[in-house]
Amino acid sequence: WDTDAPGPDYVQFQHQHLTALRTHLQELQVYDQFYFHISDEPVEKHQDSYAKARQIFRDILPEKQVFDALSHVTFYDKGLVDIPVPVTRTIEDFRGKVPELWTYYTGFQSFMYSNRLISMASRRNRILGTQLFAYDVKGFLQWAFNFYYTTLSREVCNPYQSSDAFGEFPSGTAYMVYPGSDGPVLSIRLVTFNEGLQDMRAMQLLSSLIGRDETMALVEAHIGTVDFTHSPHSDAVLLGLREAINSKIAICLGQDSQEV
Repeated sequence: WDTDAPGPDYVQFQHQHLTALRTHLQELQVYDQFYFHISDEPVEKHQDSYAKARQIFRDILPEKQVFDALSHVTFYDKGLVDIPVPVTRTIEDFRGKVPELWTYYTGFQSFMYSNRLISMASRRNRILGTQLFAYDVKGFLQWAFNFYYTTLSREVCNPYQSSDAFGEFPSGTAYMVYPGSDGPVLSIRLVTFNEGLQDMRAMQLLSSLIGRDETMALVEAHIGTVDFTHSPHSDAVLLGLREAINSKIAICLGQDSQEV
């Protein structure tokens, strides 16, 4: 914390670190698969410092794109971020402006929005897959998988005893699995989240068979207009949609819907 981020000491460290990292990733033949990010959720007041950090990175790894979780489109408009990842609350500000749409949510997107908080009905978790398909989202960021700490990792937190990191996060935000003696223990929320992604993949398959427009027409016939501020009010709606998608795929493939 005592080192100035744009100062010569830190810049020199980054040159050594990133250059060595690039060499290592190239040796592993995975360099092209890596994304780099500068800062988590920068806001307007951080633009100047973010711009300096972005330039340092550009000088070292000019061939790599940067993507960051954002709430403000100005970072993209000014060319500071190559691939912006807007929070679901502000995704409409980015839709149609970026060639590759990503999104994310934290524990604080709750009222109206899809999320996977412990307090939420599972349908508000699962609907995300349908939303990602409808918006043709290319990638989704999530936090977190197994963060068993309070803010800035100041204290360890046992999720079996405190689901909200001693009141710092909405319950369930910081973890999708529980610690177990033989590995992670899956939460219902993670299983449901996966079901939502499987819904999305089924829609993508159907889209490859009958076209995106017809697939979206089927989706909207069951749940109405799809956006990030609405979720079905009953489980039957989502389950009925998936059954309709499976049946349509089965017809296209000449199979029984139970085989899909």
